Amino acid sequence: MGASRNQVFVIVALAIAVSLALHRILANGWLDAAFAIALALAVAALVHANVKRRSDSVVDRITAIARGDYAHADEDVGGIERVSAALDQMVVALRAALADLRSQRDLGSDIVDNLQEGILIVDADDRIVRVNPALRDTLLLPVDAIGRSLLEVVRHAELNDLLADARLGWHAAEVEITGLKPRRLRVRAQPLGTAGLRLAVLVDVTDIRRLETMRRDFVANVSHELRTPVTAIRSAAETLRMVVGNTVATDDAAVTQRDTVRFVEILERNSERLHLLIEDLLELSRIEGKEFQFDRERIEVRSLLQHMVLLFRDRAEKRGVSFHVDAPEGLRLVSDRRAIEQIVTNLIDNAIKYCPNGTVELRATAHGSDVHLQICDHGPGIEPKHLPRIFERFYRIDKGRSRDVGGTGLGLAIVKNLVDALGGTVHVESTVGEGTAFSCVFHSDVLKEPSSTSDVSKRAADSGRSLKVPG
Repeated sequence: MGASRNQVFVIVALAIAVSLALHRILANGWLDAAFAIALALAVAALVHANVKRRSDSVVDRITAIARGDYAHADEDVGGIERVSAALDQMVVALRAALADLRSQRDLGSDIVDNLQEGILIVDADDRIVRVNPALRDTLLLPVDAIGRSLLEVVRHAELNDLLADARLGWHAAEVEITGLKPRRLRVRAQPLGTAGLRLAVLVDVTDIRRLETMRRDFVANVSHELRTPVTAIRSAAETLRMVVGNTVATDDAAVTQRDTVRFVEILERNSERLHLLIEDLLELSRIEGKEFQFDRERIEVRSLLQHMVLLFRDRAEKRGVSFHVDAPEGLRLVSDRRAIEQIVTNLIDNAIKYCPNGTVELRATAHGSDVHLQICDHGPGIEPKHLPRIFERFYRIDKGRSRDVGGTGLGLAIVKNLVDALGGTVHVESTVGEGTAFSCVFHSDVLKEPSSTSDVSKRAADSGRSLKVPG
C-alpha cells in the first residue's frame, strides 16, 4: 500500500511538472519551462521521501511487534490512521494472548515443580528436556542434566528401555535404583505430542514396599513365635497324659513324679512365654493406635534409675552382671513415669541378656530442657548391617541365641514406639566386640499444675497399666 501511494504521488508531481512546462514553453519559452520541470521534480522527490519514511515506520513497527518487542508499539506512524488503528488493535490482542500463554505456562510449571512424583521428559534422541525438583532429589541428578543423554545421566538400562518402548504407547513397570540413594520406583511412560517427546511419571514406592515386607515378616514371625510355645505345650500335655496314664502300671512312683514335674514346668514356661507375647502385642497395638493416655509428672531421674536397678538385681546376679548409675542429683524430667519405666526396663532387660559377666551403665544428663538417658553394655556388640532394623518387631540378630535367652522379640519395638509417643527420639550405637549403647532424648514439658503422689498413683492404677519386669 505504501508503494502504490508513492507511485501515485510521483505521477501527480510529474503531471504537474509537464503541465507547467508546456505552459511556460507556450508563454515564455524553454528557460522557464526547464525551471518549472526542475521544481516539479524536487516536489515529487520530497513527496516520495515523506511517503517512504512513513511506510518504513509502519514496516519497522510491524517487524518489532513480530519479534515480541512492544517498546515502540504505541508510537504514532504519522498520518496513516487506519494502519495505525489496525496495528493498535493487533498489539492489544497479542499482548492479551501472550499474557494468557505466560500465565498458563507459569501455572503448569508451578504444578510440575511442586508434584511429589518425579516428572521426566526426553526428546526423540533420548536427551533430557525437563525434570522437576522431586525427580532431581530422588535420582540425585546433576545440575547440567538438561540436554544430556538419559542413559549417561541415570545409567539405568531398564529405565532407558522403558522410555524407548514408550515411543509406541504407554508402558509401566517398577525399577530399582541403586547407588547413594537406593529407591524403588513405579514408572509410567507414554508418548508426548508428535515430535518424538516422551513423558515418564516416577512414583517412589520404596516405603510402601518396605511396609509390605514388614507386614509379611510380621505375620510370619507371629505365626512362628506362637507356634513354638503352643507346640511345646501340646507335646508336654500329651506326654504328661501318657505319664499319668502309666502311673498305675509302674512300680517307680518317684520317676513318674519327676517326669510329671518336669513336664508341668515345660507347660508353665511356655504358657508364660505365650502370655508375655500376647501382652507385648497388645501393648504395642495400644501404643501404635495412640490409645495410651499419658500422665505427666515430675520424675527424679536418678531415683528412678536406682529403683530399676533394684528390680533387676536378682536376675543380674545370676548372670554375673553389675550396674553403674551415673546421673546427677536433682535432675528431673516431666513425663509419664510408667512409660519411662517401661522403656528403661526393656533396655536393661536387653542389656542383661547379651552382656553376661559384664557391666551395664545407666547414664542421664541434661541438655537445656532435654534429658538424655543412655543404657550401655559391654557385650559382643551389633554388626552395622543390623542397626537399621534393630527396632523392628520380631527382628532378631541371632535367632537361635535370642530364643535361648528368652524374650518375645518386641521389647525394642515397644521402646521405639513409646519414645516416639512421648515426643522423644531413640537411636543405637554399637561396636562389634566392645558393646552397645541405646540413647533416648526426652523433651521435658513444663508441668503447670503439680499433682500429688496419691493422684498420680490413682491415675496410673486407673489406666490399667503395670510395669512388667521380665523374669
